[in-house]
Amino acid sequence: GLRWLTTRFPWSLQAIALAGALFLIWMGTQALRSAPQAGPQESASPSPVAPPDTAWHRHYLIGLVTNVLNPKATLFFVALFTTVVSGPVSPPMMIALGVWLPLSTFTWFASVALLLSHAGLRAGLRRHAHQLDRMMGLILVLLGTAVIVRSLQP
Repeated sequence: GLRWLTTRFPWSLQAIALAGALFLIWMGTQALRSAPQAGPQESASPSPVAPPDTAWHRHYLIGLVTNVLNPKATLFFVALFTTVVSGPVSPPMMIALGVWLPLSTFTWFASVALLLSHAGLRAGLRRHAHQLDRMMGLILVLLGTAVIVRSLQP
Protein backbone atom coordinates (compact mmCIF):
# COMPACT_ATOMS: atom_id res chain seq x y z
CA GLY A 1 0.00 0.00 0.00
CA LEU A 2 2.75 2.44 0.88
CA ARG A 3 4.66 1.63 -2.29
CA TRP A 4 1.61 2.39 -4.45
CA LEU A 5 1.00 5.64 -2.57
CA THR A 6 4.59 6.83 -2.76
CA THR A 7 5.02 5.96 -6.44
CA ARG A 8 1.70 7.57 -7.38
CA PHE A 9 2.27 10.62 -5.16
CA PRO A 10 6.04 11.03 -4.52
CA TRP A 11 5.47 13.87 -2.04
CA SER A 12 3.47 11.51 0.20
CA LEU A 13 6.62 9.80 1.50
CA GLN A 14 7.84 13.10 2.89
CA ALA A 15 4.38 13.85 4.31
CA ILE A 16 4.23 10.43 5.98
CA ALA A 17 7.75 10.87 7.35
CA LEU A 18 6.87 14.30 8.77
CA ALA A 19 3.61 13.02 10.29
CA GLY A 20 5.47 10.09 11.84
CA ALA A 21 8.21 12.40 13.12
CA LEU A 22 5.67 14.71 14.74
CA PHE A 23 4.02 11.69 16.31
CA LEU A 24 7.37 10.45 17.68
CA ILE A 25 8.06 13.91 19.12
CA TRP A 26 4.59 14.02 20.67
CA MET A 27 5.06 10.57 22.26
CA GLY A 28 8.50 11.64 23.50
CA THR A 29 7.24 14.86 25.07
CA GLN A 30 4.42 12.94 26.77
CA ALA A 31 7.01 10.58 28.27
CA LEU A 32 9.24 13.48 29.32
CA ARG A 33 6.32 15.23 31.02
CA SER A 34 4.99 12.14 32.76
CA ALA A 35 4.84 12.18 36.53
CA PRO A 36 6.10 9.30 38.65
CA GLN A 37 3.28 6.90 39.44
CA ALA A 38 2.89 4.77 42.50
CA GLY A 39 2.21 1.27 41.24
CA PRO A 40 0.72 -1.66 43.08
CA GLN A 41 3.16 -3.59 45.22
CA GLU A 42 4.23 -7.04 44.13
CA SER A 43 2.45 -9.80 45.98
CA ALA A 44 4.65 -12.03 48.07
CA SER A 45 5.21 -15.07 45.93
CA PRO A 46 7.40 -18.03 46.84
CA SER A 47 8.51 -18.37 43.21
CA PRO A 48 10.50 -15.64 41.41
CA VAL A 49 8.82 -16.61 38.13
CA ALA A 50 5.11 -16.19 37.45
CA PRO A 51 3.22 -19.48 37.12
CA PRO A 52 2.72 -20.55 33.52
CA ASP A 53 -0.66 -19.91 31.97
CA THR A 54 -2.17 -22.82 30.11
CA ALA A 55 -4.03 -20.53 27.69
CA TRP A 56 -0.86 -19.03 26.19
CA HIS A 57 -2.34 -19.04 22.66
CA ARG A 58 -5.25 -16.88 23.81
CA HIS A 59 -2.84 -14.30 25.26
CA TYR A 60 -0.71 -14.47 22.10
CA LEU A 61 -3.75 -13.75 19.90
CA ILE A 62 -4.86 -10.86 22.12
CA GLY A 63 -1.38 -9.35 21.90
CA LEU A 64 -1.18 -9.89 18.15
CA VAL A 65 -4.57 -8.33 17.45
CA THR A 66 -3.83 -5.43 19.80
CA ASN A 67 -0.54 -4.69 18.03
CA VAL A 68 -1.88 -5.13 14.49
CA LEU A 69 -4.86 -2.84 15.14
CA ASN A 70 -2.82 -0.25 17.06
CA PRO A 71 -2.42 2.89 14.90
CA LYS A 72 0.46 4.05 17.10
CA ALA A 73 2.44 0.92 16.23
CA THR A 74 1.83 1.49 12.52
CA LEU A 75 2.89 5.14 12.72
CA PHE A 76 5.96 4.18 14.74
CA PHE A 77 7.10 1.62 12.15
CA VAL A 78 6.35 3.95 9.23
CA ALA A 79 8.39 6.73 10.87
CA LEU A 80 11.20 4.30 11.60
CA PHE A 81 11.22 2.84 8.09
CA THR A 82 11.26 6.24 6.42
CA THR A 83 14.46 6.93 8.36
CA VAL A 84 16.11 3.63 7.43
CA VAL A 85 14.72 2.95 3.95
CA SER A 86 14.77 5.75 1.41
CA GLY A 87 14.30 5.62 -2.34
CA PRO A 88 13.20 2.66 -4.42
CA VAL A 89 13.21 -0.74 -2.74
CA SER A 90 13.98 -3.88 -4.73
CA PRO A 91 11.57 -6.85 -4.59
CA PRO A 92 14.08 -9.03 -2.67
CA MET A 93 14.48 -6.24 -0.11
CA MET A 94 10.69 -5.92 0.21
CA ILE A 95 10.46 -9.67 0.85
CA ALA A 96 13.30 -9.50 3.38
CA LEU A 97 11.63 -6.60 5.19
CA GLY A 98 8.27 -8.40 5.05
CA VAL A 99 9.81 -11.42 6.78
CA TRP A 100 12.10 -9.51 9.13
CA LEU A 101 9.50 -7.12 10.56
CA PRO A 102 7.07 -9.71 11.96
CA LEU A 103 9.90 -11.98 13.14
CA SER A 104 11.76 -9.20 14.92
CA THR A 105 8.53 -7.85 16.42
CA PHE A 106 7.56 -11.32 17.66
CA THR A 107 11.05 -11.86 19.08
CA TRP A 108 10.95 -8.51 20.87
CA PHE A 109 7.52 -9.01 22.43
CA ALA A 110 8.23 -12.64 23.37
CA SER A 111 11.49 -11.58 25.05
CA VAL A 112 9.75 -8.77 26.93
CA ALA A 113 7.00 -11.14 28.06
CA LEU A 114 9.52 -13.71 29.29
CA LEU A 115 11.66 -11.14 31.07
CA LEU A 116 8.69 -9.42 32.70
CA SER A 117 7.36 -12.72 34.00
CA HIS A 118 10.22 -12.57 36.53
CA ALA A 119 8.92 -10.81 39.67
CA GLY A 120 12.32 -9.40 40.70
CA LEU A 121 12.94 -7.78 37.33
CA ARG A 122 9.40 -6.42 37.25
CA ALA A 123 9.86 -4.83 40.69
CA GLY A 124 13.17 -3.28 39.63
CA LEU A 125 11.61 -1.83 36.50
CA ARG A 126 8.78 -0.35 38.55
CA ARG A 127 11.32 1.36 40.81
CA HIS A 128 13.03 2.98 37.80
CA ALA A 129 10.01 3.41 35.52
CA HIS A 130 10.04 7.20 35.68
CA GLN A 131 13.70 7.44 34.66
CA LEU A 132 13.14 4.91 31.87
CA ASP A 133 10.14 6.91 30.61
CA ARG A 134 12.25 10.05 30.50
CA MET A 135 15.15 8.35 28.69
CA MET A 136 12.78 6.85 26.12
CA GLY A 137 11.05 10.20 25.73
CA LEU A 138 14.37 11.86 24.94
CA ILE A 139 15.23 9.13 22.42
CA LEU A 140 11.84 9.53 20.68
CA VAL A 141 12.18 13.33 20.51
CA LEU A 142 15.70 13.01 19.06
CA LEU A 143 14.56 10.37 16.55
CA GLY A 144 11.59 12.50 15.47
CA THR A 145 13.82 15.54 15.12
CA ALA A 146 16.28 13.54 13.01
CA VAL A 147 13.43 12.42 10.73
CA ILE A 148 12.30 16.04 10.29
CA VAL A 149 15.83 17.25 9.53
CA ARG A 150 16.40 14.43 7.06
CA SER A 151 13.01 14.91 5.39
CA LEU A 152 13.49 18.63 4.88
CA GLN A 153 16.95 18.32 3.32
CA PRO A 154 16.96 18.78 -0.46
